[in-house]
Amino acid sequence: MKDITKYQGIIPAFYACYDDNGEISPERVEALIRHLIAKGVKGVYVGGSSGECIYQSVADRKLVLEHVMKAAEGKLTVIAHVACNNTADSKELAAHAESLGVDAIAAIPPIYFHLPEYAIAEYWNDISSAAPNTDFVIYNIPQLAGVALTMPLFREMRKNPRVAAVKNSSMPVQDIQMFKMEGGEGFVVFNGPANTEGQSVRAINATGFGDMPRKQIDALVDFAKGYEAKGLAYIQIQPSGDIKCSFSKFLSEDKLNELIAALDGKPGDLLLFAADRDKIVFNVLGALRLELADRAGLRKQDDYKFLWVTEFPQFEWSDEEERFIAMHHPFTMPFDEDVDNLLGDKANVRAKAYDIVLNGIELGGGSVRIHQSDVQEKMFNALGISTEEANEKFGFLLDAFKYGVPPHAGLAIGLDRLIMLMSGSESIRDVIAFPKVKDASCLLTDAPNVVDSKQLDDLHINIIKSEEE
Repeated sequence: MKDITKYQGIIPAFYACYDDNGEISPERVEALIRHLIAKGVKGVYVGGSSGECIYQSVADRKLVLEHVMKAAEGKLTVIAHVACNNTADSKELAAHAESLGVDAIAAIPPIYFHLPEYAIAEYWNDISSAAPNTDFVIYNIPQLAGVALTMPLFREMRKNPRVAAVKNSSMPVQDIQMFKMEGGEGFVVFNGPANTEGQSVRAINATGFGDMPRKQIDALVDFAKGYEAKGLAYIQIQPSGDIKCSFSKFLSEDKLNELIAALDGKPGDLLLFAADRDKIVFNVLGALRLELADRAGLRKQDDYKFLWVTEFPQFEWSDEEERFIAMHHPFTMPFDEDVDNLLGDKANVRAKAYDIVLNGIELGGGSVRIHQSDVQEKMFNALGISTEEANEKFGFLLDAFKYGVPPHAGLAIGLDRLIMLMSGSESIRDVIAFPKVKDASCLLTDAPNVVDSKQLDDLHINIIKSEEE
């Protein structure tokens, strides 16, 4: 496979620039490209998403591409997205892109989400044949209907020596399905969580960490335990191709190779696995991903990367109560199409909740509130709250529903977290006026401390000393 380094990180799309009459403006296109070069942008993905570019004519898209290449002057890596409403137009645009000397072409068909795998492969082969001397890029982008390089389709496409399969540098957390039911060959550490409700086996591929010394890997294991993990399984694929697996004695060679292929493992990769309750698995792999990103210098303090997290689960399993409880709060609106599952398949009900994240740190979150009395009643029933209990605790809210409640939502941002990131501080305690130390005590006020009996009486608090004291 080709060296993909030059294509890494080129995700932002460049569509077009228009004049005041709504026509393509070559001058503005060139001016913007020169501006991007001046700002140190590595490359541009010209053509954008299928949903946008299909509204432009082939002639307009050719014109935009011509002026992008003219202004780029070899200082930008240019990937041309050539998907059109039909294969013939796509091939025409691909051939034109090659004639202009673009670095690579890409094509995500407008009907991508409805095509079977073989049809996507045929489409890609047709497009790439129109530009036989240009790299063909396949992006591993989670938004693409969950399609990842682990799919047989992508693995087959990657056998083509012209294909540059660009890995998403975000180290996506991947669900390992092969250990469900009888597929785990007796590896109970994986088999148990893989076949238990609310648990799973997931992994990340830490590209470039395959030569990590054993001592550092052991340190990662201890790091994971700090997030409640019982351990951390790994497969180390050294640059030489030698494989070291912490659980190889439980797998046949074929199963080990299948697992490596599922994560698109290559020489120089370190595959890290977590198997436990979903909440622990996500926390562990999320923290590991940030730790490794910091080690690789991928997170720059002056480079702000925002993202939205959506489609949170409505419920989470409580081991203590042995039942599903509300993940956000019992007034969060579920997805409309999931309302009927509130009293059934709770594990797959999605909430209209969202978080805003900056550089891997949650800045804040919120949700759409339930504003329909029948949905609120179903939610209470799902949580085991009777009508009597609901009226006793939340009667004021239920009464309000009778008068008509408009749809409403909210979002709260943690200002201290935002300031921490903007100031380049490593800890939130650095930007809080009266920070607490790790044991929750306050060095400034010496709290918690002894209080006199009058203060306790005012608050109706009685201290009962144990016999041990």
